[in-house]
Amino acid sequence: MHLAAPADNVPHIGFGHVWHTRLRPRRHRFIVPTFFLLLPMRTLRERPEAAGVLALNRAGALSFRDTDHGGGHGPQQGGALAWLDALLQAEGVTDAQGEIWLQCYPRVLGYSFKPVSFWYCHRTDGSLRAIVAEVNNTFG
Repeated sequence: MHLAAPADNVPHIGFGHVWHTRLRPRRHRFIVPTFFLLLPMRTLRERPEAAGVLALNRAGALSFRDTDHGGGHGPQQGGALAWLDALLQAEGVTDAQGEIWLQCYPRVLGYSFKPVSFWYCHRTDGSLRAIVAEVNNTFG
């Protein structure tokens, strides 16, 4: 199977639904509409202006901060992408040198909500090499 990265390396906004079911201590279920970002991390590191209206590492209506992901490092320490590259290297994934797409929730008016983020790691030919699920506390 060959899964390719999106052709245009610009941030995308996706829409969907979150489904949740809890069985204990009592049954509870809900479905809510939501949205998320899909960010081309290598492109944004090289060309921050590609973010358009998305605020990178600064305050904004919709923003992305490197410190919210990975090891919590800011851009001066290589940011979230440096954390991911080190993780891939430690796990023996040495051929994911293409675009890295991060699917995550943005900060909205400064508030962070990030239960899980997905990193789609591509080879230089655009084929998918690895997916990393970054699970966090819901807020924080």
